[in-house]
Amino acid sequence: MTSLSDIVQTPMQSKKFIAFFLCLLLSRIGIVVMVKADSSDMVIISALLCATFVDVGYILGQAALDIYVRGIARARGEKAETEA
Repeated sequence: MTSLSDIVQTPMQSKKFIAFFLCLLLSRIGIVVMVKADSSDMVIISALLCATFVDVGYILGQAALDIYVRGIARARGEKAETEA
C-alpha cells in the first residue's frame, strides 16, 4: 500500500508544472519585449489574450487527462477485483 507522501509531489518535481511554468514565463517575457519595443496596443493585447487562452487550455486539458486516467485506473481496479 502506498502512503500519501509517496503520491504527493512538490511542484518542481512535476514535469507538467515545469512545462506550464516555462510557457508562462516565456509568454510574459515576450510581452515585456513587445512593450520595450513600443509595439502597438492591439498587438500587446492580442499577445496577452493568446497567452492566456493557451495557459487556460493547457490547465483544462491536463485536468481532463487526469480525470480520464483516474477513471481508467479505477475501472481496471474494479475489473481485477471482480475477476479475483
